[in-house]
Amino acid sequence: NRKVFNNLSDSAWLISNSKYNSIKLKIEENNKPLKSFGVNFFRGILTGYNKAFIIDKYTYDALIRRDSNNSQIIKPLIKGKDINKYIVKFSDTWIINTHNGVRTKKIEPININDYPTIKEHLDDFWNEISRRGDKGLTPYNLRNCAYLDEFNKEKIIWQSIAKRIEFSFDEKQHITDVTTFIMTGENLKYLLAILNSNLFEFALLNIYLEGDTFKSKNKIMQEFPIPKIPTQDQKPFETIVDYIITLKSAIHNSSLIIHNSKDIHNSKEIHNSFFEAVIDTMVYELYFEQELKQANKQVLKHLTGLKPINDTMSKEEKLAIIQSEFERLYHPEHPVRFAVETLDSIEEVSIIKNALR
Repeated sequence: NRKVFNNLSDSAWLISNSKYNSIKLKIEENNKPLKSFGVNFFRGILTGYNKAFIIDKYTYDALIRRDSNNSQIIKPLIKGKDINKYIVKFSDTWIINTHNGVRTKKIEPININDYPTIKEHLDDFWNEISRRGDKGLTPYNLRNCAYLDEFNKEKIIWQSIAKRIEFSFDEKQHITDVTTFIMTGENLKYLLAILNSNLFEFALLNIYLEGDTFKSKNKIMQEFPIPKIPTQDQKPFETIVDYIITLKSAIHNSSLIIHNSKDIHNSKEIHNSFFEAVIDTMVYELYFEQELKQANKQVLKHLTGLKPINDTMSKEEKLAIIQSEFERLYHPEHPVRFAVETLDSIEEVSIIKNALR
């Protein structure tokens, strides 16, 4: 009953050796392409002239002070450099979203005359914006973007070109620029766990891509084999992803506070590293189930009782739950800690870890 993804074997893609080929077969066995998980892929927005339409915080503040209505079309922008593993680190960059409307949804193009101070700003770049190819109804409008609403949804974001690929989760309705791709749809946090795992990074860099630069192509992403498991079985992945996002956000925010306690910062780093290692172990079990079972290093059956966190909780309540679950799972006699710390004894895991060093 083995299902082999023949369309993953383009001549442009590389299989390094027989051990890698064995791992490739296990990755593809009985799994489904990512595109079958109810997701859609889109590219970030192209302005045609970034100096006019992409602005810094100083310009943003000035435009809002002059006319508060400008906030209706100036939106926070995520660039490729803002993408980090699991979280976006917003760099106070903004886009003047003078969109060209969406005819099929009866959304009218932005009329620049409704925003006179923004028109003044854009007029400073008239020679450039009027000559650009990527423009809309008028030089003030951005080019057509039929999927504009997708940016308002929860999404996964990644850079279009990167040495080390990382995937961020965004639920703050950020628009992204042309140096990124986004994915919207279902099962996002389960998919995010797999996409940020060591196994996925190994597979892309050593099996499905040539060289060590990830030139992101939708075909590669869409065809990557993903284990299809029941929604209930995705819950532990989603919960630990929530833990990691909360911890990484707290670490990032604390790094911006001069007087933050170094001990508290370090403890969050330790907790985050452990939970990322747990995710890696969970993903290994998805793809190498028999190998982990024979070595008595399964973890998924020990993670069904994780305490969830949600946005109705305060940051302190979330961190308290994460702390208690860390202490439980990190106990020296807990099977999850045992599996995490001894996975190298499994050949496939050892090959992957060595390749990523």
